[in-house]
Amino acid sequence: MNDREKNDSLLNWRHIYLATRLMNCPFDGDFMPVNEYLHDDGLGGFLALRGGMSSCEQYGVHYLAPAPESCPMRLAFEVGEITWSEYWLSRPILVRWDFSIFDKSYVATKFVQPSELSGTARFLIDFSEHDCPLEKKLCSLRHKIKHYEFFGQDPSKSEAAYRAFLPVYERRMGKKAA
Repeated sequence: MNDREKNDSLLNWRHIYLATRLMNCPFDGDFMPVNEYLHDDGLGGFLALRGGMSSCEQYGVHYLAPAPESCPMRLAFEVGEITWSEYWLSRPILVRWDFSIFDKSYVATKFVQPSELSGTARFLIDFSEHDCPLEKKLCSLRHKIKHYEFFGQDPSKSEAAYRAFLPVYERRMGKKAA
C-alpha cells in the first residue's frame, strides 16, 4: 500500500459482517451477486460485486464501486439500459475488499483497476451480462410465491412483498408488470 492509499478514507472499511448493508431496491435480496453497503465515514453508498471465496485462505472478496442512488450510471444499470460489463468495467477504479470468513479483525482493502477483477467476479458479470436487476428481482419474487404454493405453504408474505415491489418496479422501469 502506498502513502496515498494509507491515508485515503475510501479504503477504511470494517469487516463485511460489521459493515452497514443497505437494503435498497433492487439489491435488497439474496438473488443478486451485488449488494449495497454504506461507508462509515459518510462517503455514501457503494455497490459491492462478489468476487469469490477462497477455500484455502478462508477469505472472501468484494469489489466496491461508489454508487449514490442518484447516479445516472447506477440508475441505467438497475433498469437494464446498460449491461453488467458496461457498468463494472467502466469504473475508473474499484476498491478490493478482502475479509476473513472466520476472523472479524481481518480486513484488507486496496485500489484495483477493473482489469484486475477475480475470475469469479468476471464470471458473475458474464453470467448476468444482460440481466436487468429490477427484472431479476421481479422474477425472484414471483418464483418465491410459486415455491410456497408448490410446497403447500402460505405464500401471503411473498405475495405482499410482490405487491409492494410492483409500484417501485413500474415507476422505475416505466412499464406495467404483468
